[in-house]
This record gives sequence, structure tokens and C-alpha cells, in this order.
Amino acid sequence: MTQVPLIIEYKDEDGNLFSKAEYILIEHHQGTTTGSDELPVSVIVVLVVAAIFVIGLIAYSWKRR
Repeated sequence: MTQVPLIIEYKDEDGNLFSKAEYILIEHHQGTTTGSDELPVSVIVVLVVAAIFVIGLIAYSWKRR
């Protein structure tokens, strides 16, 4: 773990500058991945539904002419 300072600075209504330092911990992780490079099924379903909707709108607009 690495401790990193986070400095917060702000001004009040009178223009006085305030500063506070907080330290946050950052964990180091190896470059591991969980899962494969494939798209999740839910994303594919949403894309298919969106494509059908767009195709339907295009067909409807052509039919109205």
C-alpha cells in the first residue's frame, strides 16, 4: 500500500484561504483480469433492441412518404 497526500484548498465567503491535508491509501494490484474479452449478454441484447428500434423508425419514415 502507498499513502498519498490529498490537499484540499478552499476559500470562505470573505476570501480567506483554508487548506487541509488528508492522506489516502492506494493498494497495488497486479494486472489481473476477471473474465474474457467478450461483451456481456445484456450489452448485446440492448444493442440488438436499439438496432431493431432504429430500423423500425427508418422503415416507418419511408412508409409515410
